[in-house]
Formats: sequence, structure tokens, C-alpha cells
Amino acid sequence: MEIKGFTPASFIDYPGKVAAVIWTPGCNFRCPFCYNVDLVRNQPSLPAFSEAEILKHLQKEKDFLDGLVVTGGEPTLQPDLIDFLIKIKKENIPVKLDTNGSRPEVLEKLINQGLVSYIALDIKAPLQAEQYSRVSGIDIEYGNPVLSKVIATIDLLADSGVEYELRTTIAPGLLTEDDFLEIGRFCKARKNQDVFPGCYVIQNFFPAPTLDQEFSAKKSWEKERLEALREKMRVFFREVQIRGR
Repeated sequence: MEIKGFTPASFIDYPGKVAAVIWTPGCNFRCPFCYNVDLVRNQPSLPAFSEAEILKHLQKEKDFLDGLVVTGGEPTLQPDLIDFLIKIKKENIPVKLDTNGSRPEVLEKLINQGLVSYIALDIKAPLQAEQYSRVSGIDIEYGNPVLSKVIATIDLLADSGVEYELRTTIAPGLLTEDDFLEIGRFCKARKNQDVFPGCYVIQNFFPAPTLDQEFSAKKSWEKERLEALREKMRVFFREVQIRGR
């Protein structure tokens, strides 16, 4: 499997665990506010890490590490993802996978084979073609199945028995408070329950080099605005968190 980034230990990428983190290259989205520019474009200059290197590190640090995070890019695009995670499972290491939800058929296989313990799904925008196209950076009109696949991933996670979170990054100028509320109403309606049975994370934006350089100068939301949004979102989800105050 292609691995183009590696952090030996992180205290923030896997909730409640100390985890190594690997990044896979390539993505089928082009979110203008994305921070992982070189990974998305799969730049040849990125260093490569072998599966053997990662496994050796995990074995060496097994008394210190609690898990492995697989992120990107979009990991489910990797044809060898399942084979790699089978090797990780043999080491009894829990895996958290970050995904844009565009390949639920891959996620279902990972869940059914017990290869992931935690899945983080990025919901980019309200689940309508025009809004999702604008925020994801791809054209979802004209029969593109991406939106229906993201919705299928939401339903899959809700019934999977695997720990998961749904999360949306604040994209300044692209998303408003009303957009978040629309996401909440949609998710709650999928289960027809008092609240959606999962954790929802509001991820603050922070200025950094981004795929569209215009966003590198955008401002983060202030704490008070984030807290006010969280209070409104609590009527839709079992739990609502803020990340990156």
C-alpha cells in the first residue's frame, strides 16, 4: 500500500488513544480548504514509507501505542488497504480510519472483517448536489454517485456497531450555521429517532496553506460562535464536540 506520510506517535488523532498515524496519497475530492495539498495531488517529492517500516515501528512500540490512524488523502482508494489492515489486525492493534465516505462498499468490507475499530466520516456540506459540489470541489451533478454513497456511509456507520464520528470542517465563506443545522436535520431524519446515535464533531478552520490559496488567509471562528453552534446541534446528535477552538 502507498504510504506517503508517517507520524510515530500522536495524542490527538485517535480519541482517547496514543496512536501512530500514516497518510495515503491521492483523493477523489478537491476541497478548496484542504490542508494536505501535496497528498491530495500525490506529489512525487513526498517521502515513501513501506508497510514493513510501519509494522516494525508498531511492533517495537506496542507497549506505548494504543492504535494506528490511517488517513489521507482518501485511504479507501488504496487497492491494498484491506491486505495491509489484515497485517495490522494480526498485531492486535486497533485502527482508526478517516474517510470522505465516497466508497461505502470498501468500508463495509473493513467493518465485516473486523479491520477497523473507529471510523471518522467527513460530511463536507448539506447533502444536496449544489452545496456538496461547492465544498468538495467536484461536480456532483449529472449522475455522479458520490452524494448517494456518502449517505450510504452515514447509514452504514449508524448500524455498524463500530465506534465512529461524523464531522464537518468549518469552511469560511462556504458554510454557514444554517448549513450545519441542515446537516443535523438530515442525519436525525435518517434514523427517525430523538437524536442520531453517534458523535458529531464541529472542526474549526485554522489558517494554513490550502488547496485553494484563498483559504490560507481565512479566519477561524471564535470560541463563542462555536459554542453557540454546538448548543443548536445538540438536538440532532447523541453527542456534539468542538475540535480546534
